[in-house]
Amino acid sequence: MRFAITCLLASVIFLPRIFADDWPTYQHDAKRSGFTTDALSDDLKVQWVHTQQAPPRPAWPRSD
Repeated sequence: MRFAITCLLASVIFLPRIFADDWPTYQHDAKRSGFTTDALSDDLKVQWVHTQQAPPRPAWPRSD
C-alpha cells in the first residue's frame, strides 16, 4: 500500500514536467526556432549568480 501511495504522490508531483514541451536539440528543433508553447510563471526569481574572481581577458593577443 505504501508503494502505491508513493507512486501516486510522485506522479502528481512530477506530472507537470512530464507534459512540458520537450527541447530535444539546441534551440528546440531542427530549424533552431527557440520557440515553445509553454508559458513562464509570472513569479520569476534569480536562482544563482556567478561572480568571477578575475576580470575577463582576451584569449589571443590583438594583432594590428
